[in-house]
This record gives sequence, structure tokens and C-alpha cells, in this order.
Amino acid sequence: MGLLSIIQYYKKRPSRQIFNSNLYSINKQYSAINFIPPESNIRTQIEKETDLRHYYASSVAKKWFAVIILGLFIGTLGAVMALIVEEMFILKNFVLKETLKYGLIGSSFVWMVWTVFPIMICSFVVMEFAPTLRGCGIASATAYLNGVKLHNFHKASTLLSLYLSIFLISAANMPGGREELVIYLGALSGAFITRARIPFTNIRPFLSVSSRINMRTLVAAGTAAGGSIAFGTPIGAVLFCLEEGLSFWSPELTTMMFLCTICSNFVLHLFYTLYRRGKDFSYEIMPYLFFSGARHISLTYEFSEIPLFILMGIIGGLLGSFWNEGQIILRRWRNNNIKTKTLRYLEVAILGLCLSLCGILTFHYFGAECTQKIEKEDREARSSHMKVYCKEDDEFESVTIYLFQDLRHTIKSLLVIHKELISFSVVLFGGIYYYVFSGLQLGTYLPSGILIPHLICGASWGYLVGIWYSQASVAGNIIVSKYAFLGAVAQGSGVARLTLSLGIIMIESCGQQIFSLPIFIIVITAKWFGGIFSRPIYRIETYLEGYPFLRVTYLPISTPYKAKHIMISSMVSLPPRLTVKELVDALISKHQVFPVLENEKVVGVVTKYQIAVILKSKVYKFPDNIDKEHLMNEMLLEYEGESFVELEEVIHSEDSIPDAYDKVDLTNFMSASTYLINSAQGIITRKDIACFKKISQFMLMRTEVLPLRHWSSPLTV
Repeated sequence: MGLLSIIQYYKKRPSRQIFNSNLYSINKQYSAINFIPPESNIRTQIEKETDLRHYYASSVAKKWFAVIILGLFIGTLGAVMALIVEEMFILKNFVLKETLKYGLIGSSFVWMVWTVFPIMICSFVVMEFAPTLRGCGIASATAYLNGVKLHNFHKASTLLSLYLSIFLISAANMPGGREELVIYLGALSGAFITRARIPFTNIRPFLSVSSRINMRTLVAAGTAAGGSIAFGTPIGAVLFCLEEGLSFWSPELTTMMFLCTICSNFVLHLFYTLYRRGKDFSYEIMPYLFFSGARHISLTYEFSEIPLFILMGIIGGLLGSFWNEGQIILRRWRNNNIKTKTLRYLEVAILGLCLSLCGILTFHYFGAECTQKIEKEDREARSSHMKVYCKEDDEFESVTIYLFQDLRHTIKSLLVIHKELISFSVVLFGGIYYYVFSGLQLGTYLPSGILIPHLICGASWGYLVGIWYSQASVAGNIIVSKYAFLGAVAQGSGVARLTLSLGIIMIESCGQQIFSLPIFIIVITAKWFGGIFSRPIYRIETYLEGYPFLRVTYLPISTPYKAKHIMISSMVSLPPRLTVKELVDALISKHQVFPVLENEKVVGVVTKYQIAVILKSKVYKFPDNIDKEHLMNEMLLEYEGESFVELEEVIHSEDSIPDAYDKVDLTNFMSASTYLINSAQGIITRKDIACFKKISQFMLMRTEVLPLRHWSSPLTV
């Protein structure tokens, strides 16, 4: 798109026409969060009378205490979830093991019911109560931390819906996994704890730290704690949050994130220790992706293997980029063909039936492929060992590693089993199974993970690479599980394009720093080669959801443009003194900020949030002898703690009807203008700047100006 066409494009504003075939666009119904507290004459006067030394000391102590409580809360949620899911898998495998003995028809029916029924309930919860839970959740958490307002992000109903969805997804053993969902659970917990009330009371213990800037800090700390619960790697989780989620940083924030992850991991391990009675108590952190072979086998490598490591990175980058591009094609097809709720429910049901039929057929097809049991396996892994076709007592069907185990146990099995214990055909099937069905699940109205199924897929083809290299190499004692581990690293980096965080997560998992060089060689190679063909999957999800995401740095192509090229000239302004009806009309408009004009000059600005506080507190009705400044400051603190006043509740309130023509003076509540502005020519919003995107597809990089449009999807806010 050239310069003239871009200028012509902006001349068409505010009515923009787009084609339905355009996949990337910005959802106009998303608005920005102003993390900076609004200034006003009232707030300035109160700050002058406040002892700042005591205020800051008290607020900092309360914020650190809230971070500790948040870590303990997320750790408790994660521990309870992990233990219930483990018992649920044991029960499911016991039922399936018994039904498999009585023939194909009975086992097929039970398998289908156990897969389709939970995901249909999950789809109903997502579609009817929390549409923003669709997808992996990383895009939503990243958008909030970037400054995008998300509907019901801080509510307990959203948190409970996600928690229930994780159980339902795990019960059906969906190929997407739940790790990214646990990260999103941590983000929602950070937002929820600022609004939490003691049951049956109106007491909010964290009201003093519930400002928007503190809420963002707690969401960042909760995201890191969720990653620590999901992967069992505290340092890698913090780096994951810093690399993927945050567009702001400070040393204090990093320290708080580490503290939150440490608290959550301590609670998780404490619950596991209490759950495993009879075993020695240990404070050693046990990561989910534990490469147990690393404790007994020296993961050495030779310099002659470095070309092979580079080749594995190239393979992971290519497979990841093709999978990412496939998601774009699937989303375009879904947008054009699946538009009603009935079709969306039908899509989920068909996906569950396909998973069930594929599992049933492959189990009986690969029934003769047996694997020896491994010593010192936990209860969940032992419960997944199906024995229908295998004759020996110490053997079980190899394909059950992919079909009956939790995803973290599947990758653990691939990393600890040595060569020739699993047949080539079973491993190839497992890699294709997770590569295809994880892509089909993402984009439906189901929560879905991304990274773990690709770690399984990479471990599968890495396992095959290890078998090939052991047969082709003259050197003996080739550790096949080492290449399975490196294949998982390559595939994960090829999809997510994570560098430092994924490398540290895998180093923490294997527990050997000497293996850092091969890991980072593969991570960087996969990121470079994958970036040639597509964008990272988390960024693609951000674009597909229509979030007005702002880059940390500006695009070079955007420098020639002036404010007049992108501003909206048809803005809504307010006078300093107006009626309640005029304020309600301003809330109904789509604007978030309103300039206050007096004699055609800008004297200040007022936000939609401030107007909502004024209307809900009804400060304009108080007698003149009441200290309005002090009262308004208290109301601002209370509603700032709410983070977002429900505008619909203010607009449709029956109490505001008799007050329609009461006068409101905005002088004390607006943010006084500190700029020399003679007149207001227009307004620029986050969406106008977020339209500039750098798109890379199939070795072509270009900058596009994405259109703005209203989405008809239930995901709109």
C-alpha cells in the first residue's frame, strides 16, 4: 500500500468500508485502559494535604502483601486442579480399561461419551458465559497488559468459567492441553483479587491496592505464577511473561513476579507432598516437564553434532510456521462458514467424535505394538497402561502413551524411554495426531493450549531422528531421548518463537546447564527460519481477535505521517457546565475521552470513567455545605478500586431519570489542560495507531494499515 493510497484511505474516515475477505482488522469496540490516575483539582488538593512518606510506605507494604497472597492463591488453585485431574485420569483409564475387554462397540460408546460430553459442556460455558475464553488465553492476557480493556476480565464469573473449562478439557483429554490456560488463570486471578470481597460481607481487603496501575502489576505477577504452575519452572515463567506478555518493565515488578512464582510453587509442592503420603517430605521443585533421564544419564554432546542441531532447528521452524499459517486459513474458513451458534456447537461435537474415532481405530490398529513397562512410574502413568493385545505381563500397548495419558505424562514418557522401545509407526502417528488435532481445536469455542502439543510433536519426530542417527552413526551409546528433548525444543520455538524464556524453561526442566548450548542453538535457528514464513502464533492470535495491540517501538514506515492523517475530526466535546442528560449521552457514545471546551478553547479533558463516577456517586446532588472535594475523592478511590464502573448500569439506572436536567459542574473533576491548545481539531485513539502492522508471510514483509470495523462475533465487548 503506497503513500497516496494510505492518504486516500484515511480521507474516507470515519466511515470505513472493508472487504469480508480481509482477515486482519481492528475491533472498534475495544477501548484503551488509562493506567495513569486522572488528574483533577480535587486530587491535586488532596495530594498536597497527604503525608506522602506514610502513604507510599503503607501502599508499598500492602502491594507486596497482596503479591504474596496472590501467589498462595494461584498455587492452591493449581494444586487442587492438578490433584483432581490426576484422579480423574485414573478413574477414566480404569473405566476404559474395563470396557476395552468387552469388545469394540461398548468401548467405542464409552470413549465417545467421555470425550464429547465434557467438551460440549465446556463449549456451552464459553459461548454463553465467557466468550473471551476462546483460544489459548495468552493473547487476552497480553492485550490487557498492553492496555486493552477486556469485558469481565476482573470478574469472578470469568475466573470460575475458566477453572471449570480446564477440568472439562482435561477430562476429555483434548490434544491442546491446559498449560496456557493455567497461565491465563493466573492473569485472571491477579485481576480478581483486587476486587475480591469477604463472603457475606462488603469488606474488600485489597481495596487500597486496587488502582489500575496496581491491578496491572498483580496481573503480571499472576501471569508469571500461572506459568510457573503450568511448567514447573519459576525462572522460565518470569522470563516468559517478560518476553511475551509485558510491554513495560521495572526492577520492582520483576522482583514481585519472582516472589509470586516462588509462593505458588511452594504451595503446589506442599500439596503434592501431602497427597503422596508415605514418601519423604522434600522442598525440591518438581517441574511438569521433568526430563527424568537427566538425573541418571549424562547429556553430553559432541561438536560434530552441532550441524544436526541446526538442522533440527530448521525442521522445527518450518513445521511451526506451516502450522501457524494453517491457523490463519482455518480462521478465515470459520469466519466465512461457521457463523451461528448451532454450527459452532456442531463443530465442537464433530471434533470430539473425530478424536474418539481416531483413538479407537488407532488403538486397535496398533494393538500388536507393545512396550515394556518402566520402573518407578506414578499411579497415573500406570493406570494408562492398557493390556488387551499384548501377551507378556510386563508389556502394554505403545499407543496408549499418546491416547490415555495426560499430555505432560506423554512427553515425559517420550523423554525417558530409550531407543527401540516404541515402534517407528506409533511414534509417527503420535506426532501427526497432536500436530493436526491441536490445530483443529484452536479456533473453536473451546479453550486450548498450544505449546505442550507441539512439544509432544517435536519429541516424536526428534525421537525418530535419534533412532536414525543411532543407526547411521558408528559411535555407540546414542541416547535417543536426548534428541526427543531437542526436537521438543525445536518444535516449540518454531510455533511460539520464544527464545530466552523457552530455552530457560527447557534448561530448568532437564536440570543440566551444560546442555544450554544445543538448546539455544536450536531455539535461535527455529526462530529465524520460522520467522521467514509466518509470525509467532501468540501474535497471530492477538491479530485474529482484533485487539488494538501497540508495539513497544514505532514502525519506520509510519514516521512520514502527521496527526492529521490519522485523527478523527468528528469528536464529541463537552462544556464545563452541563446537565445529567448530556453526560449520559456522552457515555452512550463510543468515545473514551472528551475535551472540555469553553469559548472554543480547550480548558481540560474528562474521561468516560470520570463521568461514570460522577453519575454513580451523584455528587451533583449534595448540598453546598458538604465537602464535595473530600467526598468525591473517597468516591474516586472506591470506584477506582472497582477498576471499571459498569457503564450500562449507570446509563440504564432508573435513579438517573428524575435527575436528567440537574446541572453538573465539571471544573473540579476534569483534568485541567496543561498544553497551549487554542482549539481542538480532532482526537487520536489507540486503535488509530494500532492500525499500523508489520505483516510477514512466506518470506515477504510489508506494513499494512488494518481496517477498523465492528465485529458481529459474540467475542465483542
